[in-house]
Amino acid sequence: MKILVIGGSYFFGRWFVEFAAKDHDVTVLNRGNIPVVVQGDKNKVTNLVCDRRDVEALEKLPDTDYDAVVDFCAYNPGDIEIIASKFRRPGQKYIYISTVDIYEKTGERVYVDSPFADLSFYKNMPPENVPPEIGYILGKQELERELIRVAEKYSLTPVSVRPAILYGPANYAPREKMFFDWINEAGQVILPSDSDGFFQFIHVADAAKGVLKITELGADKVSKAYNFCNEKPENYDSFAKALHEAAGRDFEEIRLSVSDIINRGIPLPYPLTKAESAIFDTSEFKSLGVETKAFDLKSRRG
Repeated sequence: MKILVIGGSYFFGRWFVEFAAKDHDVTVLNRGNIPVVVQGDKNKVTNLVCDRRDVEALEKLPDTDYDAVVDFCAYNPGDIEIIASKFRRPGQKYIYISTVDIYEKTGERVYVDSPFADLSFYKNMPPENVPPEIGYILGKQELERELIRVAEKYSLTPVSVRPAILYGPANYAPREKMFFDWINEAGQVILPSDSDGFFQFIHVADAAKGVLKITELGADKVSKAYNFCNEKPENYDSFAKALHEAAGRDFEEIRLSVSDIINRGIPLPYPLTKAESAIFDTSEFKSLGVETKAFDLKSRRG
C-alpha cells in the first residue's frame, strides 16, 4: 500500500517509517531538515521537501493516490484541511497523532469518548499569555474536531491516535533522559516523597507498530480513536525502581515533598498528584493485537 507520512523525521514518526517501509511504499513530507533514509533492499522511502502550510508549494507536488495519510506534526488549526485538500481520495484513512492530554483529568478511567478538558478560559487570551503546554493541548483539541469535519467533507476515514507517555531510543522530549542526565552528571536524582500521581507509558516501537496496524486494516475495522499506552499505570516509586535497574551505576535519590518541588519550580515530567492523573482505557489499542513491552527503562536503548 501507499502511505503518506507528514513529519516522520523524529522519534515516533521515524520509528513508524522504519517499520512501514519494510512492506509498503512510504512517502515522507516535511521541510527536509532531516532527510529520512531507511536501509534495505525491500525498503522504499520517497522524501518530499515542502512546508505543509505552503499551499502553493503543495499544489506543485505530484498527485498520488495514497491509501493512508499518517500525520505526526499537525499542531495549528488548518493543518489537516490543507493536507487533506491536496491528497484526499474517498475512503482514505487519515490518521492523526494526537495526545491523551486532550482529556479532562479526573483521577478515574478515561475512555476514547470521554470529555475533552475544558480550556475555554484560555481561548480569549492573547496567545503570548497562554502557557505553552495549554496552547499545545488547545491546538490538539481543535485539530481533532477539524479531523472529523474534514473527513466528512472529503469522505475520508478519520482516526485519532492518542499516545500517553512515549519513551524509548531517540526520545528528544525531556523526560526519562532528564533523569539519566542527572545520574551521569551528578550521581543523584530528585523524586517526590509524597506523590499520589500515576501515569502510563508506551514504548515508541510498540506505538509505531500500532499505527502501522491501523494503516493496514480495512477502513471498516478501525476505531475512530485509540488511547495508546500500557494498561498498567506507573508511579514515581516504580519509576525510581526502573531507573535503578537501567542506570548501570549507583545513584542517590533526593526525595522532596510535592509542595517543595512545586515551590522550587523543579520540572518533573510526570503527574505529581492524583488530580493531574488518569487511567486511560486501552480497549481499542488492545484490539489491534500489538504485543507491548512492560515498562522497562533498559529498553529505552532499543
